[in-house]
Amino acid sequence: SLVSQSGRLAQVPMASHPLASRNFCCDGNDGESKRESTTGRAADLSDVIQKNREWVQEMLNEDEDYFKGLESGQSPSILYIGCSDSRVPANMILGLSTNEVFVHRNVANLVVNSDMNFMSVLQYGVEVLNVGHIIVCGHYDCGGVRAAMTKQDHGLAENWLRNIRDVYRLHSDELDMITDPEARHRRLVELNVVEQ
Repeated sequence: SLVSQSGRLAQVPMASHPLASRNFCCDGNDGESKRESTTGRAADLSDVIQKNREWVQEMLNEDEDYFKGLESGQSPSILYIGCSDSRVPANMILGLSTNEVFVHRNVANLVVNSDMNFMSVLQYGVEVLNVGHIIVCGHYDCGGVRAAMTKQDHGLAENWLRNIRDVYRLHSDELDMITDPEARHRRLVELNVVEQ
């Protein structure tokens, strides 16, 4: 479902388009919902809905029973814990299709025992879906890890970033010896995955 400019939910069949962004706005004057992209272009929400319709049709053209197969439930063998970064979509980077991976994403792929969302995903994945594997996947150039490496106050996000700062603190002897900031960042990304 997508939120329309009127505040009602627009039902879109079987697709998920993460539109949440601090730059997302609904312009009540002209009835168009737009999101500013990082390149400065405005993406019209109707374009996203149209792309969703095209995707639905493409799936049906490939397999007329595609959605019927999904209705029978999910049976993934993998629980994937990854970063919310839009550049690392789980199914795509794993080369898997729908129904093969159960996904939990958050900033910097953290496994936090006080995060009820994560704990619910973990319990459901293990106890109900009986996943056989759990993957924690980090990525280089992670904005969450970069933010945690600064002394800048990130407001509410500080509550989340402190978990990465704890990883840095645990490995500060090793990390502080790395003089190249990019190499230090890359190593913290790796250590963050290990600690999760």
